[in-house]
Amino acid sequence: MENTPETAPVSIAAASTALTAELVARYPAFAAMLPLIVGVHEELVAAGYDPALLRKCVFKHVASTSYLKNMAKCGKRYNLDGTEAGDLDPEHVEHARKAVAERARKNIEDTRMKKERKEQDKANAVAKAEIMAKVAAKSAKAGKPAAPVKPAPAKQVANTVQPVAVAMPAPAVAVVVKKKRIVVVPK
Repeated sequence: MENTPETAPVSIAAASTALTAELVARYPAFAAMLPLIVGVHEELVAAGYDPALLRKCVFKHVASTSYLKNMAKCGKRYNLDGTEAGDLDPEHVEHARKAVAERARKNIEDTRMKKERKEQDKANAVAKAEIMAKVAAKSAKAGKPAAPVKPAPAKQVANTVQPVAVAMPAPAVAVVVKKKRIVVVPK
C-alpha cells in the first residue's frame, strides 16, 4: 500500500497538534482555556476522537499555565460549549494557585540564573584578556616577543573583548594562578 497524504504515517506530536487545533476551533471552552467539566475526556471519546491521542491533548491542555490561571481565578467549571457547569472544588482552585505560583517562581529563578551565567561569562572573558595583556606587557618589557593569542570561537567574538592576535614565538614565561593571584614564572 502506498503512502498517500491520507494514509501517510503521522508523528504523534503532529497528530496531537492537529487534534488540539481541531478542539480549539470546535469547542469555545477549549479555545478560551476555561476550566472544563470533570469527565470531558469521556465526552470527547464518545464524540469519536481517538482515546490515546485525546488523553495527550487534554492532559497538555489542562496542565498549561493559562488553563491553571483561569482555574485559579474564575472558580467555575464549563461545558465544552462554554456554558457554566458548576463550581470548582476548593482544593482544585488551591492546587491551581500553587502550581501557577511555583511556575512563576521557577521562571524568575531561571531568568536570574541565565543573567548570572551571562555576566560570569563576560567577566571570564575580560579576566582572560587582562591576563593576556599582562603577559604580553611583561614579555615586551623583558624584550621577548609576546605569545600568539588564539582567536575566540566565532559566536563569542561579538560578545567579548578580544586581544589583538600576534603570530610570534612562545614567551619564556608562564602565567600561574596561585591563591587568586597571577604569578609570572620564568620557564
